[in-house]
Amino acid sequence: MENQTTTDGFEHELGFWGWFVESPRFLINWVRPKQNPEIRANHPDVAKCFDDFAAARNQEWDIIDVLDVGSGALPWIKGVLPNMRLTACDPLADEYQKIFDYDAHEQQRPVKAFAESLPFDDNSFDIVHCSNALDHTQNPYKAILEMERVCRPGGMILIQGFENEAIHEDWKGLHQWNISIYPDPEKSSTPALAVISKGGYVSAHRPKEVIYANTNLIQTGPHTERNWFVFAYKNQK
Repeated sequence: MENQTTTDGFEHELGFWGWFVESPRFLINWVRPKQNPEIRANHPDVAKCFDDFAAARNQEWDIIDVLDVGSGALPWIKGVLPNMRLTACDPLADEYQKIFDYDAHEQQRPVKAFAESLPFDDNSFDIVHCSNALDHTQNPYKAILEMERVCRPGGMILIQGFENEAIHEDWKGLHQWNISIYPDPEKSSTPALAVISKGGYVSAHRPKEVIYANTNLIQTGPHTERNWFVFAYKNQK
């Protein structure tokens, strides 16, 4: 599934992870604790989606199976639920092993997988999560269908990320899609996830039962803010 665009994009991604896995933030927040503190501190609405799902399902399942699609070297949602069994997958899984010592840090390696062809059986996970990675795919709509396929009926799919990342990144590397919630969730009871290509192709994914949809400004630097969207819905088959 690779072409020149994805090859260049992969090199850019590895450039980021190459320095990030050695940073104090990564080692202190992502590696050492059982739960990444950034989730509840910076994205309480995301944490609440997980908490609410677990609260509704705990009496049925002791373990909640969670898949993180496009996880990077380590899944950002590590430990968000105490009783979850987390599987991470990423197309660059093999490359991450060259820059991060999973054994030394006692961390689980991600599975090598493209979002458009997930190597998991149907109905394998209770929650499927994708953070700031859907815009990296060659076919976001196919990736969403794959996430729905591997998610159990009644499970939750949660997609989040920077709004319109392709414009921000000037359509370079893997950033070939703008993704946002449309219409404004504060003005519509049936929001959709809008995906727009550079050529103007528009696809809107409108699930039957949206659990949560919102866009918030988050701080990305000392003097900068950007829109971050969160779109969670119940998987229905």
